Amino acid sequence: MLAWKAGFERAIWRHLSSPRYGWPEPELCQWRDAQANSVAMGLPASLDKAADVVLGDELGKDKEGAKLMRQMAQVVPSSDGEWVRPLENARNLKRLEEYCATDVVVTGQLYEQLAALTLTELRVWTCDQEINDRGIYVDRGRASKMLSMVGKRDQEIAAEVFVASHGQLSGVRSVPALKDWLNQRTSRDTSTGLSKSLVSELLKEELPDDVRAVLELRQEASRITSLGKLKRIKDACSPDGRVRGALAYHRAHTGRWTSRLLQVHNLPKDRRSRDVQDMCALAIDGGDYDTLNMLWSPLEALSLSLRSLIAAPPGHDLIAADYSAIEARVLPWLAGDEDKLQLFRDGVDTYVKAAADVGSTDRQLGKVCELALGYGMGALKFAATANGWGVPLELKDAQKIAQSWRKKNKAVPVFWAEIESAVKACVRKGGRKIRVGRLIVASNLICSAVYIKLPSGRYLWYHSPEIRVETRTIDVLQPSGAVKPTKLEFESIYFSHANAGRWSRTSTYGGKLVENVTQAVARDCLAEALLRLRDTPYKVVMHVHDSIVSEVASGTGDVGEFEQLILDMPQWATGLPLAAEGYRGPRFIG
Repeated sequence: MLAWKAGFERAIWRHLSSPRYGWPEPELCQWRDAQANSVAMGLPASLDKAADVVLGDELGKDKEGAKLMRQMAQVVPSSDGEWVRPLENARNLKRLEEYCATDVVVTGQLYEQLAALTLTELRVWTCDQEINDRGIYVDRGRASKMLSMVGKRDQEIAAEVFVASHGQLSGVRSVPALKDWLNQRTSRDTSTGLSKSLVSELLKEELPDDVRAVLELRQEASRITSLGKLKRIKDACSPDGRVRGALAYHRAHTGRWTSRLLQVHNLPKDRRSRDVQDMCALAIDGGDYDTLNMLWSPLEALSLSLRSLIAAPPGHDLIAADYSAIEARVLPWLAGDEDKLQLFRDGVDTYVKAAADVGSTDRQLGKVCELALGYGMGALKFAATANGWGVPLELKDAQKIAQSWRKKNKAVPVFWAEIESAVKACVRKGGRKIRVGRLIVASNLICSAVYIKLPSGRYLWYHSPEIRVETRTIDVLQPSGAVKPTKLEFESIYFSHANAGRWSRTSTYGGKLVENVTQAVARDCLAEALLRLRDTPYKVVMHVHDSIVSEVASGTGDVGEFEQLILDMPQWATGLPLAAEGYRGPRFIG
């Protein structure tokens, strides 16, 4: 069975075709997903975009038919109170049949043009379907109480804004009204909008008391947007309380998953003390808004509690584990830095050592060094990144630290240069294959692409690559700490990629290429772990970045065993010193 977005087709078959028409349901192993092949090649996830890129406009998806399909799906209330589809008539149904027939043809044509998944990757896709079919159990009772509290605080904010603005504003949701009011009360131009960053900047200035109060309420109310997923839970959950289809296979260029529906990949991390978390949870479960308000800022507390909605169903526990500093381990493994790898094998805290190497005792600074400077980040961006992570750095100090880190990690800058050189060589001359450590960089003449073969056998694709010589003005940090705009000539690598649903051009360089392959290998480690867990009692329900969450019957399973299962790497990862830290509990921690 071939489909585009097979998970959707399988759901239709399971819930409509089989029960309504008696069609036998195909086994999962019988399905093939052309969409999976497309995204695995770094091509668009949508059928029409992929058809445009691969087949061209003439053979592409029937866009007018797609528009009609969406219109026909709309329902409106009739005079007798029923819901009807006014565009559902014989003529439009006939046109819809033609549209569906075109989709079938286009899907088949695309499938013939796309590279097949490797056998391992086909198993990963099948495993992904099983995990999405199993679904994520959600505590709907807690979600309902949290949503009620969001509504209460939203009403309070509107009332407080009305008082603070002397009756001129009824809330902070209306941006035009708020901008007009701010323009009257301050000299600051807000014509470009009221983004979070602008509000934060304004709050650093000297402001009238009423303006500060309104802006602080605006800042607080911005959390309501992220809490909007509470409204979606009711519709997203099946009758058994599970959200299915929340994980999207291979949506990042590196092969990593993204999330749909509940967006489980961007749930805020709760770093408050365990006692505070537990007290807030008791207040939420008891529907006690006043106590929650006394313990913590209500909207922040509710936002930080979103992870806790992912829970084990009655009679079960969650057993989960997170790979420890996996990118910091994969990078020296790829770069061939045996000294750094031995530190991991010896159990050395490499963040503490990285800090010591640049003359500091701040572990957080060491963490920023390891995770930021490994991908070629310059001193200016490094300083901004460190400040964002709560490590204030002067520009002059950032420059010294960056230079010191590179001297202590010489294999990594060499790796940046080698992989960039190999990619450029393959762009200049087709049909080449160049080994860079554990990777193979090659150019594909048939589809005009450069690809990088990963240790797992999977590929990263860079389509329609070219080298451009261009002059840019960039900010260069001087030894004194001053920033000087300087014109420099660059030889940049450009390629086409799928980005936010669009097919567009972007540039890359050695450090970025290294980031790609490092994250891709980390992803492959997680994917291999998912495969190993398939035939064990640890039934995976979700994975987030480098964390895997399983569901087991109460009284069964063991955290240590689970950790070992996800650490047993295949032959291709020999010498990679992975570590993991697990936990058991009723709710997802992350």
